[in-house]
Amino acid sequence: MRHRLKSSLGILIGTLLIVTIPLQAQQGSISGQVTDQSTGQSLAQAQIQVLGGGTSGGALSDAQGNFTLSLDPGSYSIVAVLLGYETVRVDGISVSGGAATEITVEMTSTALALAPVSVTVSRGQEASSLSAPAQVSIVTADDISRIASTSTADFLKALPGVDVSQIGINQSNTVTRGFNNVFSGALLVLTDYRYARIPSIRLNNYNLHPTTPLDIERIEVVLGPAAALYGPNATSGVMHIITSSPIDRPGTSVALSGGNQSMLRGVFRHAWAFSEKAGLKVSGQYFRGNDFEYTDPVEAAARAVAPAGSKIGVRDFFSSHYGGEARLDLRPWDDPNDNIIITGGLKTLGSSIEPTGIGAGQAKNWTYKSLQARVNKSGLFVQAFLNNSSAGDTYLLRTGNPIVDNSVTFATQGQYNFDLGDRFSATVGVDYSNVTPRTGGTINGANEDNDQTKLFGAYLQTTTTLTDQLDFVAAIRRDTHNWLDDAFLSPRLGLVLTPDEGHSFRATYNRSFSTPTSNNLFLDILAGRSMVTPTVGYNVRAAGIPGVGFTFNNTCAGGLNGFCMYSPFAPGAQLPANGAVLWDNLLVPLMLQVPALAATLPLLGLNAASFAAIVGSPQPGELTSTMFEFSQTGGAPFVPTAGPQGASSLSAVAKTTWELGYTGLIGDKVRFDVSAYSDNYKNFIGPLTTLTPNVFLDGNSVATYLVTRLAAVGVPTSVAQQLAAAVAPTLAQVPLGTIVPDGRSNSDMLLTYRNYGEFSVKGMDLGMEAHVTDQVTLSGSYSYVSDECFDFDNDGSCLGAQDIALNAPTSKGAIGLDVDNKISGVFYGARLRMSAGFPVNSGVYRDVLEAVNVVDMNAGYRLPGTGTTISTTINNVFNNKHKQFVGVPDMGILALLQVQFEF
Repeated sequence: MRHRLKSSLGILIGTLLIVTIPLQAQQGSISGQVTDQSTGQSLAQAQIQVLGGGTSGGALSDAQGNFTLSLDPGSYSIVAVLLGYETVRVDGISVSGGAATEITVEMTSTALALAPVSVTVSRGQEASSLSAPAQVSIVTADDISRIASTSTADFLKALPGVDVSQIGINQSNTVTRGFNNVFSGALLVLTDYRYARIPSIRLNNYNLHPTTPLDIERIEVVLGPAAALYGPNATSGVMHIITSSPIDRPGTSVALSGGNQSMLRGVFRHAWAFSEKAGLKVSGQYFRGNDFEYTDPVEAAARAVAPAGSKIGVRDFFSSHYGGEARLDLRPWDDPNDNIIITGGLKTLGSSIEPTGIGAGQAKNWTYKSLQARVNKSGLFVQAFLNNSSAGDTYLLRTGNPIVDNSVTFATQGQYNFDLGDRFSATVGVDYSNVTPRTGGTINGANEDNDQTKLFGAYLQTTTTLTDQLDFVAAIRRDTHNWLDDAFLSPRLGLVLTPDEGHSFRATYNRSFSTPTSNNLFLDILAGRSMVTPTVGYNVRAAGIPGVGFTFNNTCAGGLNGFCMYSPFAPGAQLPANGAVLWDNLLVPLMLQVPALAATLPLLGLNAASFAAIVGSPQPGELTSTMFEFSQTGGAPFVPTAGPQGASSLSAVAKTTWELGYTGLIGDKVRFDVSAYSDNYKNFIGPLTTLTPNVFLDGNSVATYLVTRLAAVGVPTSVAQQLAAAVAPTLAQVPLGTIVPDGRSNSDMLLTYRNYGEFSVKGMDLGMEAHVTDQVTLSGSYSYVSDECFDFDNDGSCLGAQDIALNAPTSKGAIGLDVDNKISGVFYGARLRMSAGFPVNSGVYRDVLEAVNVVDMNAGYRLPGTGTTISTTINNVFNNKHKQFVGVPDMGILALLQVQFEF
């Protein structure tokens, strides 16, 4: 019995050993090192906690920052916590039996998180945003990961100095420090140092950016002029979208989201790190949704009389876009900062409604392509890129006319950074760009074969350390434009005082220039029709100024003030600008159609022929003409004018900026930014305004003439006065001809651009970010601009044809609270955005918008060990319907639910 018991016990122990030894052998491990993200130094005593797999173990990093965790096979998350550093979470770490998974955990100090490095403010040179000579805001990949977005602009709405006007579920216009517009391109937008604007039309359309949110490493926004480094057309600041390298961030990410308005979005990114020397990334995205609806009254009126099959007013509220991008990174040299990067992208705007200065356009299958190659080597940066636009089946909604745009931008740039000793550093570079519009005559019309623009610039920026606390920044840039007579110089001077670590004061002077756009120079497009009769009317044509400008030197004897006119009632004939020349053939027959006159003539013993004989053949001086011009402001279609005023060739807009600022850290917990600035503008290019006046008959002179002629043949004066009162107002409302510039031979009413004089605005931008705890962040911003517009006619309104409106609120702010518990995986936040009302005067759009307050919220959960995040973002939580621009739909609630996978 005892022998059997011993035998059984031996068998049991042996069996347990046989089972246990393989199980122990199947365990794997995670081995890693904790380092400082900025310096690369190892970090000791970091608390490493394991999430997922039913495990709650942990470890401390040793003196070399190393740690090892033995774990069963599975997928895990690692959280690293260290005093003075931001908590870091790494998801989707796969552990295999008998194998060690090696990772590196890079931690960012709290101070650096509040003062991250910027490459935009110094054009490629890394510099702390704390001591930069401009106010810089940075949106990190962590910030982006918590927001389910429909557009890159969603990440910018609460930043100081940034104006985002949302015009659809995923369309927006974004500028800094005001002077927004429809079809806006005032803000220089870069993607990895490449211009992201649409060629030729200089439009920032974020729907056509092939870069996905999963690609973005960070977004840097620099307020104020940056022309000294980036050249003309960087007068308002720079927004730089910087994407991550496949070598540094390999793996696969997929995000799927859906929401109200039938929104659906899918995004993916896959990156291969073949070695420390080579990597490849591909990414793609698709979006669709039903936009908020809006009826344009001008489109509706034109649609009512449009022929069958016309596209006038045919809006497609279904919005869609799709595209992708590929990037190859090579690091053939020892320094990992030396690299060769080749990027190509393609994006198609399947359907979208986009406002323009002459009314909305219906984008259909608009495609944007880009190809870029850049090299960094020992301070030398060289790149070349090609952007191409193809408008597909796009058309204007007010005219139904197609839009062709196959424009191309080619640019090449070279830059070298170097130091002389410990106290002097410099950046020297050259830029060249060539923009070739190809519009098939639909946008540039008669200018189609002579509309290429070339810019060349060279610059030098230096930073001199005068003392341990004071830096002096100086820059100079010279640019030429093949359509502008004079070269322009853009100087920059600045002092940056750092009296103590974590605090800097700056004083800067900048002069910058913005060149006329291709539209300003070469536009020649039918913008609409103004009908007089069901079959006769005037073309409304928008025209740029490519040459010497427009003059009115042609004269005709007998014309009002000696001017000539062309009339749609006498096509091709040059006539004196005098309504009397059309009296017999046009206006008398028109009078005979007035019911009161037709009913009275038989009672007077007259018929149409005898009446025409009585009132016909006016003699010089019997009828008086006057001038009115086509109005874009609404209300009366024509308004009084003093007469034609020529338009000179366009000059570059000059902007001089003085700025004082402070950026500081308080206890490594709070960052505070404030800037006060004064902008002086000269030769500002305003919106399209009417160039050509129209000739009308004066109603009083018509009435006097009719009474005199009728009384002379015995018609009682009282009856003659009644008849004159019945017909004179009608005749006085008929535009009889257009006084056109020299060289024109049709009756088109022209809209064009002009340079205006000089005006100034002052403003301030304030930003705050407080890390209340390791999990709680409080943020806020406030911006103020002194004036709503440059009131050209001093009438107290910003809606005049020659007024230059800010098109943005003079006062706006935001406050936000974000909670992110990396250990539990739960995050949530809320933001209140407040905007004052403001006038809009942009192209054909004019009105005053009301003040609005909007609350946005987001929340999410990171599933431990899986690399899966479920989140939701709700913009305009309380569905406070409001307009953010004129001529666009009311914006309501937008809610998205997103699931993101990392593996």
